[in-house]
Formats: sequence, structure tokens, C-alpha cells
Amino acid sequence: MPCLHAGSNSSGQLGVGGAADVAEPQSLKVARRWAAISMGSRHAAGVTGQGEVYTWGLNDRAQLGSPSGPGESKDVPKRMELLVGWNVK
Repeated sequence: MPCLHAGSNSSGQLGVGGAADVAEPQSLKVARRWAAISMGSRHAAGVTGQGEVYTWGLNDRAQLGSPSGPGESKDVPKRMELLVGWNVK
């Protein structure tokens, strides 16, 4: 079953591409089967069934675990390369 999101998306926190608010539920822009997803007010993280960790949304305090600069956002899920090879559950 796809992961569907709608609502405020000012920082790309819905992971559906872009930063426009979403009135109708849309799927994440990455085709994955998710074991778990945690949504914050401006960022989110997900773990796939294979243990891959993805983050998206606002990264003003490096909360996405990536080296992008302050205020940068990701509007689609991006795999955390730092955790490749770890057994994340």
C-alpha cells in the first residue's frame, strides 16, 4: 500500500515534490515499501523493509542527517548514505 500525504508542505515535508500545500492525498515520490515513517511538523524520516533510512523536509539544523546548508530542504525522500550497511529496524 502506498504512503499517502496531504496538508501543509511549506518545507517539502510531505515528500511529494515541491513545496506547495497538498489538498488531495498524494504518494511519496520514492517507490518504496515502508516499515516505518515518522512525520514532524517540517521534516520526516522513513525506514524501508530493507532497512534503508530516508529523510525529507526542512534541514535548517541538520535534522535530516545530511551535510546540506542551513535552511535547505529536500522535497522528496533521499537515502541517508551515512547509514548504508547498518541494520536499521
